[in-house]
Amino acid sequence: MAKRSPGLEPAGNLIQKSIGALGEKMDRLYRTHYALGHLSDLIGSAFAEHIHPLGVSHKKLFVYVPEDAWRSEIWMYREEIIRRINRCAGEEIVREIVSTYKKKMKDADQKNQQKTYDTGSDEGPSVRAELSRVNLTDEEIGKLRTSCQTVQNEEIRKKLFSLSIKRKKLEKLRKKKNWHPCPGCGVLCPPEEGYCAFCSLKERKKVRTQIRSILSELPWLRYPEIKKSVPCTPDIFESVRDEMLQRLASRVYLEDADSLDSHILVMLYLHVPPEQITDDMVKRTLYRLRNDLAKPKEFKPYKRYDIIPLGRKKGRKEEISHVPSSRK
Repeated sequence: MAKRSPGLEPAGNLIQKSIGALGEKMDRLYRTHYALGHLSDLIGSAFAEHIHPLGVSHKKLFVYVPEDAWRSEIWMYREEIIRRINRCAGEEIVREIVSTYKKKMKDADQKNQQKTYDTGSDEGPSVRAELSRVNLTDEEIGKLRTSCQTVQNEEIRKKLFSLSIKRKKLEKLRKKKNWHPCPGCGVLCPPEEGYCAFCSLKERKKVRTQIRSILSELPWLRYPEIKKSVPCTPDIFESVRDEMLQRLASRVYLEDADSLDSHILVMLYLHVPPEQITDDMVKRTLYRLRNDLAKPKEFKPYKRYDIIPLGRKKGRKEEISHVPSSRK
């Protein structure tokens, strides 16, 4: 058998590179269709047989599920399904799954998607009118034509050249409107955005990691104190804190009032430093969180006074004041 010539690449890599050269929109569209096309590999054939993906609009995956039982199953495992789809796509393309009895997406969504895919832009007809007034130099057109010469199929080459022209015009129009390169990857971003969508996601993950690191060492800190070290929004802080609370609660049993994890859980939940924690405070907090705590194999619901002694605790108002307003 003849050896492959050095420098040749698999067809799949060439297709992905060619689509990536058309811009962020076309690349995201390719990733979306690729992930949905491999849905059976991602979630298993048993699930995929009962789920018919219709499309993605505004990061919502619309699926046609004719059976109520399977609709409930999808709802139970929706977070895992979303995670696998996004991991396959290489970015966050889905945040929510919407099941429907209809076999087609709404006409408005289909038309909006068609406009977006045809123009390579999501900014509507006004931008297409502006693009028609943008002129390219002979040198720019020559470079685009040369870059498309590697495609052998004439029809595909013409389509690729046409899309490259539109992409170049859009790039010049955006620069005229003060779009700036993303500090992370160099993709043009709107003036009001600091990073592109992909780099914004990476920055958000970085911020979450920093918050998680600080709360791991000082779990009683509140948002104003965290913000001094890590610039973030209250939503991101609460999201990280809730995630840590859930992870800790899954390891703590109701009777583990003396364990280190139970004390950290109380500090994180009540924003109380270690020197202010009492045994009674730990017991009451664990009982308040009893539905989220880990359960033994042979679990029987506890009665309140099996954990908390009879009688009203003195200074009860002071303890309640430690509880965040969202938890009261």
